[in-house]
Amino acid sequence: MRVVALKVVALLSVLAVAGCSDLARTTEPSTRALKPQSASANAVSTREELVPTSPILNPCNGEIIEGSAELHIVEGTTKNGGFDRIDYDFDGTGDVTGSEYHGHVTFTDFGTSNQNGTTVESSTTRIHIIGQGQAPDFFSDATFRTVISASGQEHDIALSNARCQD
Repeated sequence: MRVVALKVVALLSVLAVAGCSDLARTTEPSTRALKPQSASANAVSTREELVPTSPILNPCNGEIIEGSAELHIVEGTTKNGGFDRIDYDFDGTGDVTGSEYHGHVTFTDFGTSNQNGTTVESSTTRIHIIGQGQAPDFFSDATFRTVISASGQEHDIALSNARCQD
């Protein structure tokens, strides 16, 4: 579960977070079969509630948002690799306007290798925070992909965009 803990830390960093989060509740992991391309794929799923979360900065208006969140974590393996996904549902209140915010953040990581020895690692982050009333919404999407050939040659691709919406 150390990888997940590191990704939660990374998630909070991406959201421009300050401080620490207190883990209030964790459900027991459950294993279930997926609808995979491979009969050997499976996943482990857990839910964790963070009360309160660390503050989040709304980059569109500079407001600090205090609130709570629930994490849904899925980790699994496929025939040629593995994946994990962290969904983060957030509810909070702005410290200046008092506006309510609701949002969803998703981290998805996937790694796979083929018979030729090529490895592809991909990481995607999607942030959607919706402000109520006069508070602006903010959205951010980022994808990082690394392709490593059988000879060890590495190619990195990074794509990102962010926007504010009134």
